[in-house]
Amino acid sequence: MLGAWPVRVSFGWDRACYLPGIDRIQLPDRASFHSPAAFCATWAHEQIHSTGQESRLKRDLAGAAG
Repeated sequence: MLGAWPVRVSFGWDRACYLPGIDRIQLPDRASFHSPAAFCATWAHEQIHSTGQESRLKRDLAGAAG
C-alpha cells in the first residue's frame, strides 16, 4: 500500500518529511529506524501530509500542525 501511493519517495535523507513544492516524500534509510513498524509508520505519516496537495484532498495545511 505504501509503495502504491502516487507520490515519489526518496530514501537516504537525515529526516522524514513531505516536500509539497515538489510533491515528494523524503525518508531516512530503513536501517535508521528501530523497527520495520517504525519505518512504515513514518512513511504512512508523511503520506498523510501529502494529502494536502491540491490534486488530492486539498487539505488546509496553513496551521501550526500543517
